[in-house]
Amino acid sequence: MSENQKKTILSAARGRWQYQIAQSLITGRPVRSPVSTLAGKAKNYELHYKSSFRSFLVRLQAAGIHIERTPGIRGGEYTATYRVIA
Repeated sequence: MSENQKKTILSAARGRWQYQIAQSLITGRPVRSPVSTLAGKAKNYELHYKSSFRSFLVRLQAAGIHIERTPGIRGGEYTATYRVIA
């Protein structure tokens, strides 16, 4: 992954939560669905986090970064993984 792609991924992030996801995507390894890792009070706002994650993915696609989604068990989102395709 080039430095330009890394900067693009980080610049697409809005807020600390999306920035942490962006840093995980930069590693090149598959990232577990970030919505499934919510804990504590954040679970009460799961729909907001889902919307935030979708918006982040849309911004990445618009910037030319291709993200591959591997569906989880039975096609579910909870165990799905995401990774950047170089």
